[in-house]
Amino acid sequence: ETDLTWDAGIVAQPAHIGDRVWEDSNANGVQDAGESGIAGFTVLLKDEFGNVLDTTTTDGDGLYGFDVAPGTYSVAVEAPSGYVLTAKDAGGDDAADSDVDPANGMTDNVTVGAGERIDSVDAGLYRKAAIGDKVWLDKDGDGTQDADEAGVAGVTVNLLDEGGNVVASQSTNADGNYLFDGLMPGRYSVAFEAPAGYAFTLQDQGDDATDSDVDANGFAVATDLESGETDLTWDAGIVAQPAHIGDRVWEDSNANGVQDAGESGIAGVTVLLKDEFGNVLATTTTDGDGLYGFDVAPGTYSVAVEAPSGYVLTVKDAGGDDAADSDVDPVNGMTDNVTVGAGEGIDSVDAGLYRKAAIGDKVWLDKDGDGTQDADEAGVAGVTVNLLDESGNVVASQSTNADGNYLFDGLTPGRYSVAFEAPAGYAFTTQDQGDDATDSDADANGFAVATDLESGETDLSWDAGIVELPKEEVCIQYDFNGSSRTDGYDGNIRSYEVDGVKVNVSAFYSTKDFSKFGTAYLGAYAGGLGVTDVSEGSGSGSLHAIDNVGYNNFVLFEFDRAVTVDRAFLGYVVDDSDLQVWIGNFNDPLNNHLSLNSSVLASMDFTELNGTTSTTTRWADFNAGAVSGNVLVIAADTTDTTPEDRFKIEHLEVCHEGDVVPQLAHIGDTVWLDVNGNGVQDAGEAGVAGVTVTLKDGQGNVVATTQTDANGNYGFDVAAGTYSIKVAAPDGFTFTSKDAGFDDGRDSDVDPATGRSASITVAAGETNDTLDAGLLKIAKNTGAIGDRVWEDKNVDGIQDAGEAGIAGVTVKLLDGNGNVLATTTTDTNGGYLFENLAAGSYKVQVVKPNGYYATVADKGTNDAIDSDIDSSGRTGLISLAEGETDRSVDAGLYRKASIGDKVWEDMNHNGVQDSGEPGIGGIRVTLYGWTGASQYKVGSTTTDSQGEYSFHGLDAGWYKIAFDKANVYHHSGWGGTYNMSDWYWALKDAGSDDARDSDVFSKSGDTTNTDWTWLDAGEYDMSWDAGITPIVIDLDGDGVETVSRKDAGGSFDLFGNGREIESGWVAADDALLAVDVNGNGTIDDISELFGGRSIGDGFARLASYDSNGDGRVDAADSNFGDLLVWQDADGDHQTDAGELRTLEEAGIASLSTGHVDHPFVDDQGNLHLESGLATLDDGTAVDMTDVYFNVSQGDAARAGVELPSIADLMANGGSLLSDDGSLDALLGTPAETVADPVVGSRAGEVPNHHDGLPLHQLADLLDASAYA
Repeated sequence: ETDLTWDAGIVAQPAHIGDRVWEDSNANGVQDAGESGIAGFTVLLKDEFGNVLDTTTTDGDGLYGFDVAPGTYSVAVEAPSGYVLTAKDAGGDDAADSDVDPANGMTDNVTVGAGERIDSVDAGLYRKAAIGDKVWLDKDGDGTQDADEAGVAGVTVNLLDEGGNVVASQSTNADGNYLFDGLMPGRYSVAFEAPAGYAFTLQDQGDDATDSDVDANGFAVATDLESGETDLTWDAGIVAQPAHIGDRVWEDSNANGVQDAGESGIAGVTVLLKDEFGNVLATTTTDGDGLYGFDVAPGTYSVAVEAPSGYVLTVKDAGGDDAADSDVDPVNGMTDNVTVGAGEGIDSVDAGLYRKAAIGDKVWLDKDGDGTQDADEAGVAGVTVNLLDESGNVVASQSTNADGNYLFDGLTPGRYSVAFEAPAGYAFTTQDQGDDATDSDADANGFAVATDLESGETDLSWDAGIVELPKEEVCIQYDFNGSSRTDGYDGNIRSYEVDGVKVNVSAFYSTKDFSKFGTAYLGAYAGGLGVTDVSEGSGSGSLHAIDNVGYNNFVLFEFDRAVTVDRAFLGYVVDDSDLQVWIGNFNDPLNNHLSLNSSVLASMDFTELNGTTSTTTRWADFNAGAVSGNVLVIAADTTDTTPEDRFKIEHLEVCHEGDVVPQLAHIGDTVWLDVNGNGVQDAGEAGVAGVTVTLKDGQGNVVATTQTDANGNYGFDVAAGTYSIKVAAPDGFTFTSKDAGFDDGRDSDVDPATGRSASITVAAGETNDTLDAGLLKIAKNTGAIGDRVWEDKNVDGIQDAGEAGIAGVTVKLLDGNGNVLATTTTDTNGGYLFENLAAGSYKVQVVKPNGYYATVADKGTNDAIDSDIDSSGRTGLISLAEGETDRSVDAGLYRKASIGDKVWEDMNHNGVQDSGEPGIGGIRVTLYGWTGASQYKVGSTTTDSQGEYSFHGLDAGWYKIAFDKANVYHHSGWGGTYNMSDWYWALKDAGSDDARDSDVFSKSGDTTNTDWTWLDAGEYDMSWDAGITPIVIDLDGDGVETVSRKDAGGSFDLFGNGREIESGWVAADDALLAVDVNGNGTIDDISELFGGRSIGDGFARLASYDSNGDGRVDAADSNFGDLLVWQDADGDHQTDAGELRTLEEAGIASLSTGHVDHPFVDDQGNLHLESGLATLDDGTAVDMTDVYFNVSQGDAARAGVELPSIADLMANGGSLLSDDGSLDALLGTPAETVADPVVGSRAGEVPNHHDGLPLHQLADLLDASAYA
């Protein structure tokens, strides 16, 4: 028998899952002693697929538990408001750590067997903590906040983590308060940055709530913040540092108001400190170097300076350098008010003083004309002396005193000169003939050179010697005709005037022994002067004559000036006519009549006897020595022992000085043959004889004509005036260049076209021997040299197509020795040409404009297009044959290039610099160049506070730029300070404006770089930007299905350049992740979607919306509400009503920022690359993929866009190929799964259910398609 009826039934014993939910006070993820459980906390039990099976709440100790059938489960917790899940799996004790993933609120799946009890599924939570308080001004410096001590706004406070790293920064508010909240519990400290001019007060001086907690450097000790704690006891008191005002009082030697090198300070000057209302607060004196200073409280002050006796304050605020000028008003002796802040030092309050200066000396008569003051040469009174300032304006005038001296005193130091006015009939002596103290300093026109008078200087060395000018001699004759009586009143005076020369004539007599003199009657009877003395009665007969019979008769002539007596005509001669003359000089005898006596006669300068044997009328010629005087006495010979002389004076001839003889000027020099054509008379270049030179006056009228002598010299003696010359070039000659070189005595002065010189002005007596003319012999067959100066953009030494000429460049033609023959400038096309050149050797010199360099010379084999100048701008020797034109002499120039632009915060994540988006300072930027074989580092810099950077002085070539944002902190335009290491680089090449987009590769690391770019010489490329954004990504919807390009019913601007294009598209039951950047209610182009032209662009942009950095974009992120989905239900590629919804409206709870590259081409020919996850409101995870829509290469090319083909994308790091190089990764393999990049291995895997494409279709895609 077989009895099979005896059965036994067993039942599974129930299992148990549970443990505890507790408050993790220090947020370390471990249940530490004393950390309490949290009551009333909701806990969900889920099956292995995430479906909710049961719900419970924690008890008073935070405990919970589920009795379950054997199987696989997970636990989810819902954090109460204000709580945050702590870190998962911290430490090595599963019974003490937290098992819930803070990203999704769920544990991993756990499997329990029948009767098994798992009491280790715990969840730790914590509340955010805060730390803060106040920065206040500790007015009394006691380290304690008193009631009247206010907070200080704008002070920077940094929050430091346990490792001393700055994790946040902010500025105190208007009340001086600050608060760092939302902090994870842990160990923190605060550090304060004292404002400029302030220091920190004493630390720990009392109650911790009211004292100052920071040390002298602004650092407080670390403190532990527990869950939910707000610690408002961390204060900092600051005290104002004393301010300083001062600088220097100096002697302003040249009175220009500026402290120049070598100008000394003045010791002992009293300086007063005043408040803003002018009240004196303090007084000091300058030290040995003229320095002074006041230590003051912050406030407004002025400084006053008391000028010592003999000093004057200089001008205020001269020049543009406040540290070097004088700040004191010379009118009131005070500075303007200046305001100093705490700790500020204003060491630029200076005062310049100077003493008055003087200049002068003497005007003297240089009798010997040697230009030097000799001991017997007296000063000349009454000469006008003018003082001129630096600009030549007369600022003072005076006349020399009786000794010829003059002095201009009380002068402000500066540049002066003196000018003398020669008296009529005088000229200035020769200039600078010896010792400056005794020679004459005036030129022919009376002007001395300028001199600089320093403070307190008296310069008595400025003299002028004058010489008397020669005058014309004018000879006149007095005719003494008359019909007077022969006797009359003794002592009478007769007056005569001829040609303005006056003379008074009177008569005297004396005894033979000269013991007695007396007056006699002078008559003009019967045509001559006669004398009747007291012994001759009425003078009848022959008694009315000048005689020596009885008494001696004298005739006295008193002139109004000195004259030279030449001769007298004697008439009415009786017996004989021997006579005696005396000539002398007396003080104004015309008005001071002499009484003749022996003493007067003895004082005469000259006496002479003039004897004759003639008894008839005669001319008595005497005074052969031409002695001049203003008194003449004529008598019958008083020495005659047998007196018998009787005569009358009918005529008297005298000579006197007339006008000054006019002084002629001289103009002239040489006409020479300029053999080398350099415009300069060189040694061995001979004059040309027989050349006609015409002199013209200032109006162009011909004054005189002459011809050059055998040496080519010519000259004209002319009156003072303005003249020019005109030279007639002989046949076969032309003129050389005008004014070549710097020596006017050796160059040519005539216009080559007209032969005429410029006008010159000559003074009387001046000689100008500088008007020369150089002649060139005209060659029968002349040649030319020239071509072009161009900008060599690529610095290859060759004129390439499109390289433009440079206008306005100076080009010089040189002879073989380097002498300049001619100069020209390039035309608008950079061309130049030197014509009419004789055969010979030449060089060309190009004067490089500022900022230009000479390119490489003689590159290639075509001399017509290479550059021929060396680094100095000169060519080699050019041999020009007769009649040859050489148009191959070129010069390539280049400028250094520049590159740079900006690193900015891409606040709206569109990859374009929009208005208001701030720059980011402190980013490290490195420029690399390319040698042709390898890269090399050119230089490094950091971005400035505006985010800007640049590199200058670069040669043409290939360059790329690398950026590094590691641990750079930036105060975001959204508020808050962030470590740029946590941010992403913006989308590359978004939009069509390269000056506004980002040019670096989009990625999450600290470093990135641009493409290589070519810089032309002189190029200024400021378009290389880099944008940083807080994570960027592209979401294309769940269960991704697409439409082929052929079946898609519309077009869209996928390139962001304003041109729509046909492409593959999203299916009607899926959606595109979008953001309406311009708020117009439609999605306009690719910039409002999450994608780009490079792998990773879409997800990189999405990551920027993860503001809290937890790896997902959800309602906890600040800009979550900006994100939209566009479900193009009708597939027309246009945003229609109802197609655009928020994520909340679409039931999407979160977007994961992680992704994996899982490439395949779907049945519609669209490429799926980066793959991630989105989570719906019910917890369902759905696909989120960056799809590269199929675009025709032809359409892309017509749109001006170059896109990668599938082959390009496959070659991108091999990402589309399997490790063995096969196409399996692209075509798909069975049962391939992709792990969630955020949560790692999880219960629900995403299967790769696409079978891929046939190989022939793949080949079509490789050849014909691109992807956008």
